[in-house]
Amino acid sequence: MILAGYFFYFPSLYISLKKNVKRLLAFFNRPALYIGHSRWQIVACNALMVYIILAVLQPFGTNDDSNSKYLIFIGYALITAIGTFIPLFIIPLFSKSFYDPEKWTTGKSFVSYFFAIVLIIAGNTAYNCFLGNSLSTGLLITSAWQTLLVFLGVYAFIIWWNNRIMSKNLRQLIEVNKNLERSRLNKDITENFRVIKFTDLNGSNCLPIIPDRLFYIESDKNYVKIIFLSETGERNEQKLRTTLSRLQEQLSPNDFVVKTHRAFLVNLKNIAKVNGNSSTGYRLTFFQIPDTVPVSRSFSQKIFQHINAFYP
Repeated sequence: MILAGYFFYFPSLYISLKKNVKRLLAFFNRPALYIGHSRWQIVACNALMVYIILAVLQPFGTNDDSNSKYLIFIGYALITAIGTFIPLFIIPLFSKSFYDPEKWTTGKSFVSYFFAIVLIIAGNTAYNCFLGNSLSTGLLITSAWQTLLVFLGVYAFIIWWNNRIMSKNLRQLIEVNKNLERSRLNKDITENFRVIKFTDLNGSNCLPIIPDRLFYIESDKNYVKIIFLSETGERNEQKLRTTLSRLQEQLSPNDFVVKTHRAFLVNLKNIAKVNGNSSTGYRLTFFQIPDTVPVSRSFSQKIFQHINAFYP
């Protein structure tokens, strides 16, 4: 009977464990907010938070009357700054693919934070030795749990900071979509029939385009795909052997055609709505066609500014 019980127990345990592993992997693969544009603020604020926690709460037996303790606290704050600076500024120089903002995930955030904690623990241990403590296993363990305890406060700040950024981005998104909707209802945009002639690199193929009828341009290896509205009012797509930057230069007088991604140029006049969020990324939808175009995280703020300026 006992063997029979184990026979049924272990398969169910394996299935449950497998499901939990899949959930954990899905959680770590989930897109996350990349704080690349706020790195200096994060470094400075983490160091400041550590100093405030140590100076105000004075944990770990630091509540003596010595005036030098505040200088010691500054040392711990500087170690925190250095430990945060390295994974945010130094490591990305050698691992650009890992730190790609477009592929940033919760798992990568965890690895980055974990690496920062390890560096700070090592720094605090060395600092404690500098202050006169003997290097030992006990000192390392003490430095580790004290660092982790203080980091809980710092991590709470990081969560607050990320939520603050996401709330700001959400407000911007709502404002942008309101402007798009209001302009669609109240503004009569007259069509400019001036024709631009796109040519390939050899100049042998020519595609005349009315900029106002352009939806977007997508880079496709050695070609670009140009998606526009035909004279019959249908979606049309043409390919040219040229570069996106070359067409962007030709379209430069038209301030309503902007770059939203390293592989896309978009006509703001034909945007219907901006979908998504700052974690999973934004996508633009269009009038008259079902296509959607991604907005790079590094371009999102500029795109919002362009739309709000174009549709005040």
